[in-house]
Amino acid sequence: MAHLHTVYVLLTRYEDFFSHVLQHLTNSQFTHASICFDDDLNDFYSFRLEKGFCQEHPTLMNSPKKVMAICELYSVQVSDENYQRMKRYSKKFAHGDHTAYSSASLIAGLIGLPFHSLTGCFCSQFVAETLNKATTVLLSKPASRYFPQDFTQEADLTLCFRGTLGELASSLGHSSDISLSYA
Repeated sequence: MAHLHTVYVLLTRYEDFFSHVLQHLTNSQFTHASICFDDDLNDFYSFRLEKGFCQEHPTLMNSPKKVMAICELYSVQVSDENYQRMKRYSKKFAHGDHTAYSSASLIAGLIGLPFHSLTGCFCSQFVAETLNKATTVLLSKPASRYFPQDFTQEADLTLCFRGTLGELASSLGHSSDISLSYA
């Protein structure tokens, strides 16, 4: 029996200006997607507007914005071969030239045009392209037209968690030094 690995997709929505604009344009609950290859859920990979390709630590509770961000966590089981293929694909961005956030790809996706930038991509496009490297994960449309909400409709992905990032961090045993006050 072949060894299976679990890959995780995290969908989030932060309360910031860009998230509000993207939420309005896509009519979606979520505005960011990232992917993780470890069961500890420590290191996620994605593209961000201000950073391009980056390694994220969404369960490291270092700001009130993160604690209250709504999220859903999905998983998919893949073979060792597909897992390694996905990791190699995502890691190439850490050492490559195609690490910029692609606003052109995002705009093309918003108007429904398949488009692949030579210099980078946007968050959900990157996650979809990474999942496409696993020949057993069948996505319903081209990666360049994926937005975070689209992952909620994929049959190959299983919902593992729904709540806030603070609640997800607590469920994983991660502590927070952030104290929240409610008016």
